[in-house]
This record gives sequence, structure tokens and C-alpha cells, in this order.
Amino acid sequence: MRYNILITTLTDVFNILQISSDQLDKVINAYLTGEGTVTLSGKKYYLNKLREIKIYTHEKDINPEEFKARLIKAGKLRTDLFGENYLHP
Repeated sequence: MRYNILITTLTDVFNILQISSDQLDKVINAYLTGEGTVTLSGKKYYLNKLREIKIYTHEKDINPEEFKARLIKAGKLRTDLFGENYLHP
């Protein structure tokens, strides 16, 4: 099973797409211990001033780019305060 996460902080909204259960555990542990960051596959994600975290599951393995394309086609692409795009499942 793969996981997609939507994270909202005080100043940012972003996705972490198609992660494994081990990577999800890292995110959850960072949240529970109050760590300000978590690093997955060499990329650092900032969790400071976390407002919301949503975890979505799906059974099928799907290419992250194909998944993004489907959400964009469905009108799920949003823009944060800084003009950065994120996907809202």
C-alpha cells in the first residue's frame, strides 16, 4: 500500500506523494515528537507550525506523475500563499 500526505503549516501547503509505510512512519514520528523537519529520500520537509495533516491511502501502485496528472485533470490543483502549487485529493 502507498500513501499520499497533504500537509498544511502556518505558511505553506504541500504534498508528499506515493510514500511507503516506513516513510509514513517517519512523518508520523516527527509529528508525534514535535520535530520541525522530516527527510524522505533526500528531501527535507518542514513541519513547523503544523496546522493540518491528512493521510490518504490507496491500494494500487501508480506513477506519481500519472497521479498528479489525474488530480490536475480533475481540478484538484491549488495554489498556496507563495504561488506554489499543491494537489488537494
